[in-house]
Amino acid sequence: MAAIVAMNAATMAYRKAIRKTRDELKFNPNQPAWLKEFAARLPEKKEEEVVVVDRYQEKKAKLADSPKLYERVAWLVFEHVTNKAWFEAVIMANILLIGIATGIDLENRESKPSINVFIEASSVITTIAFTAECFLKIVAEGYEPYKYFTDAQNGSFNTFDFLIVVAGYAFMGNSNGSAIGALRLLRLLRLLTFVKGVPQLRVIVSGLLVGLRSVTYIVMLL
Repeated sequence: MAAIVAMNAATMAYRKAIRKTRDELKFNPNQPAWLKEFAARLPEKKEEEVVVVDRYQEKKAKLADSPKLYERVAWLVFEHVTNKAWFEAVIMANILLIGIATGIDLENRESKPSINVFIEASSVITTIAFTAECFLKIVAEGYEPYKYFTDAQNGSFNTFDFLIVVAGYAFMGNSNGSAIGALRLLRLLRLLTFVKGVPQLRVIVSGLLVGLRSVTYIVMLL
């Protein structure tokens, strides 16, 4: 939310500077005639009001006083669980745990029993935690669970989390080499979701994704 406000403020400041420059060019008597004409032809756009949607108030107005029991339950889940800092902290701790377990697993070439127990235990704990995260966030959307996947701020991360959880259950219990390799890959991919808990990293990654999208279009043209 803070990043969106900052970007909107920067855009408004840029537009204000452009209008000021245009007015200076248009009304300065010392400017050449061609420059005044150029300034006069610049489009004059009205300043757009920056509207920041308060997600908390929006959900409260929709769910808190709803006559439907499920929506009131959804509000309680959002208010007391998924919207709390401790909830995100627990998820971040599980991401760090799975990162440590993956690193140990990659270095555990001798397959020591004690290390294997730790890796298996951490896998079960984090799977339960990530499943609970997806379930609670979907419940918190009330009768519109699709918003879990389409949310403007977290939709892409939520979709990524959901797919990893589903894929983890698909490979769970398989002891062949390909399944173990897939589970290790899923653990590594899970580390990418650490980005969503750090606003600065989110801005950087979002910029990189936009840049990659532009590069894709360029490659398609070539």
